[in-house]
This record gives sequence, C-alpha cells and structure tokens, in this order.
Amino acid sequence: MVEAPVQKPNHVQLDQNTLGTGQLRVFTPNGQSLSTLEAIQALVTMAQNTIIANTHAAITAAQADIQTYIKHELAALETRISAAEKRLERIPHQLCNARMPFNSPLQYPADVRVVSGMPIYKRDICNLLELDCIITADVLDLPPLPGEPTLAQRRAQIGEFLGVM
Repeated sequence: MVEAPVQKPNHVQLDQNTLGTGQLRVFTPNGQSLSTLEAIQALVTMAQNTIIANTHAAITAAQADIQTYIKHELAALETRISAAEKRLERIPHQLCNARMPFNSPLQYPADVRVVSGMPIYKRDICNLLELDCIITADVLDLPPLPGEPTLAQRRAQIGEFLGVM
C-alpha cells in the first residue's frame, strides 16, 4: 500500500530531526525547507513590503486630503478677498458722504444706477419707506437682513453702506 504524500503547511514548525537542537524550519507550499535565517529574512522582507505598501497608500490618501483642504481654503480666501475689495471700493464714497452736510447729495459708486425710490440726499435716508429700502438694498446688492428686519434696521444698513450712519 502506497501512502499519498502529505502536504507540509506553510508555517514555522519544529523539524523532528532537530528537536534536540531547537532549530526552527519553515516549509514552503512545495515542501522545501528553509533555514531559520532564510525564514526570518523572508518574513522581514514580507513585513517591509507590507509596511511600504501601507505607507504609500496612507501618503497618497493624505496628499489627496491636503489638496482638497487647500482647494477649499483657497476658494474661501478668494471669496473673502473679493468681499474686501468691494468694501475698499466703497470707502471713497463713504468718506465723501460722511463729510458732507446733512442736505448734500449722496455720492454713489460709479456702477450703481440710481432708480426711483432711492435716497438722493443724505437726509432722505431717514425718511425712506420700507419699499424704498427694499429697492435701494436690491440696487446696492446688499445682503438680506435676517428675520423680519424693522424699518430702522433697513435704513441703518443703507446708511452704513453709503457712509452716512
């Protein structure tokens, strides 16, 4: 009777011939026996390759996260810079309006087309009706006020934009 060859496992096991010496043997799937030093080298190489692959994947993911973060921060910065530029463009008109007497004509930015209902004189801001405030805020491209703003809040927003209040 012929026995079928037994496949040796791919792990470290004690060789029966070397039990007394305490040597370890690693058997590959095809039954080859590796020395302890070769086995350790193979394990170290495998560990190094795994570490390198995991490190590369982590670096790649971190780079993608950093790029996304930078893109978002740049977009936010561009928005803030644009808003600051708009505020800087208004300063000359605000200063002019602030220095003028109460019954002086208002100075609007060059790109603003004055329409009916908008204040013409500095004093007109105090007498604006709610609809006039809404029209003026729309023409001046002012942000909407939160909630249900009062007439005084609407007038204050317009006055602040024009440098009157």
